[in-house]
Amino acid sequence: SDEAGKALPSATHGSTFGGNPVAAAAAIATWDLATSSEMLAEITAKGEYLRGLALELKARKPERVKDVRGAGMLWGIELDGGAADVLARCRANGLLANLAGEKTVRFAPSYLTTKEQLAEGLALFERSL
Repeated sequence: SDEAGKALPSATHGSTFGGNPVAAAAAIATWDLATSSEMLAEITAKGEYLRGLALELKARKPERVKDVRGAGMLWGIELDGGAADVLARCRANGLLANLAGEKTVRFAPSYLTTKEQLAEGLALFERSL
């Protein structure tokens, strides 16, 4: 209705996946890929690989790395103190990560990330500690 249209004047609301045919087709293709049994198995394997790398780091740096937790392609590495400075160094070294609380650095790589890229990312993280 005209009244409803006035509630959202032009340029006040936008959406990346706003329902156009190309965006809708891309969303369907992404969903199909992300939920395929082959992709889920690959994500599980990569997640276990990332977990192994993080646990190796914990063994090398037990004074800094206190815990490793996560599943699939979402992992947190808890540090002995504030993680904000480490995160800043990660970014300066070319590694994109995020905080999950005061002491935990969160890693959420794309499910398309290779094992080589995961190893490179953990090496950059270690350099940033």
